[in-house]
Amino acid sequence: MLTRQSDAPKDEGYGLGWDFVEQVRYEKENIKVCGKGGDMPYMHSFLLVAPDEQISTAVLTAGNGSSDIAELMAEALMNVVLEERKKSVGELAPGEPTITGDTPESFKQYAGLYCVGGVYSTGFCRITFDDNTMYRENLGANDQSSYRYKFTTEGGFVRVNDNGKMTADREIVYFEENNGSIYLRTDKFTLYPGLGNKSESLYSGEKMKETDLIQIIRSKTINDLRPNTSTSISEISSHRILYSAANYDIIEKMRQTGDTI
Repeated sequence: MLTRQSDAPKDEGYGLGWDFVEQVRYEKENIKVCGKGGDMPYMHSFLLVAPDEQISTAVLTAGNGSSDIAELMAEALMNVVLEERKKSVGELAPGEPTITGDTPESFKQYAGLYCVGGVYSTGFCRITFDDNTMYRENLGANDQSSYRYKFTTEGGFVRVNDNGKMTADREIVYFEENNGSIYLRTDKFTLYPGLGNKSESLYSGEKMKETDLIQIIRSKTINDLRPNTSTSISEISSHRILYSAANYDIIEKMRQTGDTI
């Protein structure tokens, strides 16, 4: 259970029954930790265990948000005990990517519609490019935000503000091809003032074949697609798409208008 289930460097150190069985900031100090979070509406929790040190911390929170906050609080409590034992754990610092001036032509083939998701949500976004910027437009009913990204020498696109500067919460998007599909991988570094920071890397989306998707939606009515919370409505190529309640009007609009959103 406390064994990492994948040797892939970008996997998050999952263990059987645990969200993670290693964390970089603790591994640097030769301290093994494992953790498990839980979420339901307005209730969140996190259990953090250092088995060799015989330390366990558990945090329960109520309100909006996620178990990320409970995790950072559990880490802070763990660190207090470790410091009493003369063991200190430092904060992580994000890498500093180097922005280049132009978007390589080879990346413009990745423009299109993506099914995207995270731990708590699923939806759609459209990615487009010009000569020096990548644009992401979210297409959810409750989230129609848009973001800008600049190409870096490391091969990813880092999120920037309206002035073209990198944001304090670092987000870098990479495109990866595997078995004929195109995937988004996102590296995130998030600051939580007063609590610390959190770093994660996850596969966050897959490029859709829009003509196949529109044909499926044209053949459905909105009632055909309406689940209790979320459901897979069809298999496209070799994967399933999840729609949440927040996307119903986007689906209906796609069904009615055909090739335009």
